[in-house]
Amino acid sequence: MFKSMIFLEKIGLNIKLLLVMGLGILLALVIGFQSIYTMSKLANLQSNMYNMHLVGITHLQMVAEGMSQIAQGLRQMVRATDAAELHTAKNLLTSSQKKIKEESLISHEHLLGATAKAKMSRFDFLFDSYAKNVDRAVILQSKDNTNAAHYILSDEFKESADEANDAVIEMIRLKEDDAKIAMQQSIVIIENAQKTSLWLLFFGLIIGSVLGHAVSVSIRRPLNQLGEKIENLAKGELEVTIPYTDYHNEIGQMASSVLVLQQGAISLKNEYWIKEKIALIHRSVQSATSYEAFADLFSSALAPIMGLVYASLYRLDNDETSLKRIGGFGGDNEALEKQTFKEGEGLVSQALKEQKSITVSLRDQEPFEVITGLGKLQLRTLIISPIKNRD
Repeated sequence: MFKSMIFLEKIGLNIKLLLVMGLGILLALVIGFQSIYTMSKLANLQSNMYNMHLVGITHLQMVAEGMSQIAQGLRQMVRATDAAELHTAKNLLTSSQKKIKEESLISHEHLLGATAKAKMSRFDFLFDSYAKNVDRAVILQSKDNTNAAHYILSDEFKESADEANDAVIEMIRLKEDDAKIAMQQSIVIIENAQKTSLWLLFFGLIIGSVLGHAVSVSIRRPLNQLGEKIENLAKGELEVTIPYTDYHNEIGQMASSVLVLQQGAISLKNEYWIKEKIALIHRSVQSATSYEAFADLFSSALAPIMGLVYASLYRLDNDETSLKRIGGFGGDNEALEKQTFKEGEGLVSQALKEQKSITVSLRDQEPFEVITGLGKLQLRTLIISPIKNRD
C-alpha cells in the first residue's frame, strides 16, 4: 500500500485527474453497455413473445372461432326452411373450413418447440377427420335433412368435433403458458439488470471513493510536508531536508522551488555570518598598536570562530626572505617567540610560496602537541593559510 501511494504521488496531477475521470467514464460505459445489452435481449424476447406467442394465440383463436362457426353453420343447415337459409348455412360452412385451414397454416409459423408442432399436427389430423364428417353431413342433408340431423347428433360426429375443439383449445393454452413463461423471463431479465446495475454502482462508488481518497492523499500529504518545510525555513531552521525533489511532476517542481529558496536562505545566512565575523575581528584588532599586538588580537578573535585551539601568525621580514612568528593563540609564546622560517623552509613557507592553504590530517602515530593551561593537547588537523593585505 505504501509503495502504491509513493507511485501515485509521483504521477502528474493531470494523470491523476484522468484516472478519476476515466474511472467514472468507464463505470458509465459499463452500465451503459450493460443496459444496452439488457434492452436488446429484452427487446428480442418481447418480439419473440409477440410474434411467436401472442400472434400465434390470435390465429389459434381464429381457428377456434372457425370451429364455432362450423357448428353454427351445421345448426342453420338442418333448421333451414328455405333455399336461401340453406345456401347461407352452406356458405358459412365452406368459409369457416377455409378460414380454419388458413389460420392453422399461419399458426404453424408461430410455433416453437417440437411439442407445440406435434400438437398442431395432431389438430390438423383431427380437423381433417372432422371436416370429412361435415362434408358427409352436407351430402346427407342434400338427400334427407332428417338423416343429416341424426348424423350430426351421432356419437361419431360429436366425438370428432370434440376432439378437434379440445386440440385447438389445448394449443391455445399451450401458447398462453409459453407467453407467461416468456413474460416471466422478461421479468427475470429486468430484475437481473437492476441487480447488476446496483452492484456496478456500489462497486463503482467503493472503488471511486478509494481511488479519490488515494489521489487526494497523494496530493495533500506532499503539500502538507512541503508546507511544514517552508515554515521551518521561515523560522530559520535552514538545515531541514526538502523531500520530493526527485519527483518529475508538479510536486517535484514545487519541492525544487522550496530547495532553491532554502539554498538562497543558507547563502544569505552564510554571507551574514561572514560579515558579522569580519566585523567582530575588525573591532578586535582596532586597538592594536604593533604587529605583535595585532597578531595576538587577530588570533584570539579568529580562534572561537574557526574552533581553533592553537594559532600562530607569521610576518615577512623587510627583505622578504624569511617568515618570523609575531604572535598567536594558545601557544607557548616564550618558546615560539624566536621561531623563523626561511624561504623554502617548512610548510609555512610553502603555503606562502603557493599562495594557497595547506591542510594536514595528523595520525595518532604522528602526534603534534600544544601546551595549554591544563597540559598538552594533541592535535588532529593542521591548517596553514596565507593572509593577504588588500590595501
